[in-house]
Amino acid sequence: MVSVPCHFGAVAFILGTVAACFWTLTIFQQFIAEPSVVVSLTSSANIASLDVFLPPNRHDDTYQLVNVTINNQIIPLVIDTSSGDCIVASAECNSTDIESGCYSLESGFEARNVAVIDHNKKFDTFIGRGRVIGNVMTNPMTIFDTEVKNFSAALIEEAWVNEFENGSFAGYLALGMQTTSSIMRKFHLLPFLDTLIAQGHLEKPMFSLSAARYGDPSQPFGRLTLGGIPEEHTNSKITYGDVLPFARFTDESTSPERLDHTGFFAWSTELQGIRINGVEIPVTPGRVRRDQKHVSIIDSGASTLRLSPATFQAIIPYLHGRTSVDSDWKGNFVIFECSKPQLLELKFLDSWFPIDPLDLLEANTQVNINGTEM
Repeated sequence: MVSVPCHFGAVAFILGTVAACFWTLTIFQQFIAEPSVVVSLTSSANIASLDVFLPPNRHDDTYQLVNVTINNQIIPLVIDTSSGDCIVASAECNSTDIESGCYSLESGFEARNVAVIDHNKKFDTFIGRGRVIGNVMTNPMTIFDTEVKNFSAALIEEAWVNEFENGSFAGYLALGMQTTSSIMRKFHLLPFLDTLIAQGHLEKPMFSLSAARYGDPSQPFGRLTLGGIPEEHTNSKITYGDVLPFARFTDESTSPERLDHTGFFAWSTELQGIRINGVEIPVTPGRVRRDQKHVSIIDSGASTLRLSPATFQAIIPYLHGRTSVDSDWKGNFVIFECSKPQLLELKFLDSWFPIDPLDLLEANTQVNINGTEM
């Protein structure tokens, strides 16, 4: 039996994905459909799908993984829709020192004699737990039985403590925009999706994603599909809308007409409304567009709903049962009684979408406050 506390967090003005939501993302369109169970691997022209799975050494669904093959080595990578840089841990990264981010990692990439590494292209950035340092490498890569030539990634030789979560994964498969890629910005090397387009594997930057859910036997796997929508979802009720452009700084141009993905910062849409247990909560005005639309970012690397502090505080009084606010390295979060049903609804594209109550639970954790299971 898996015991879970019930909570969601609020530390930022963005909204992360939740486990059972199914997203299709293109530069011009995205949809939200009902959850589905997907476990098989398929591949065909301009569309390819692969199982999404959870790290076997963890007891949660924080990290959604796929296996890719780089120079005949199978590497488990976290799907990251908010980053443009693919990152792979080197087998040379220290896996025995507990202070190393590569501690306990057994699936690092063996680059010796097979990888094309440019030691003049230094890579140094922050992702996940902290800082990662290495060099840019270019290699052939196989994904969904499709060979991708000249795949550029950062080969990491040093990483912040617990960066790869005690060997849970060996890097990140970046599905983000060019603007979030330091490899593109510094060395003019294309990110992953743009590489697929340039080589004719995709017509446009489009993918769909469903996630695995820990402890749920009906959803042990998800699916990542590049280039289209899995057949089992084609008859789902689909809502389409433009990706919402925005600027990272308020003094930049935020023209809604700029629909070229090379200028986008994230897969995003407008959050139009929030309801908790039937009570509508005013949406905080956005800070990254001049029209103050509230930009909601879809981030597969975040397993929590992240709301503005004002919205977070406004929701708490309408939760059923007892509540408690706590904090961790991610920020503040609210805990509520597991025995009390909660209905959270989000409004996108003029439609309300209820969040599956299972996606308000954090797997494999139990909190007891004054005799009440939370």
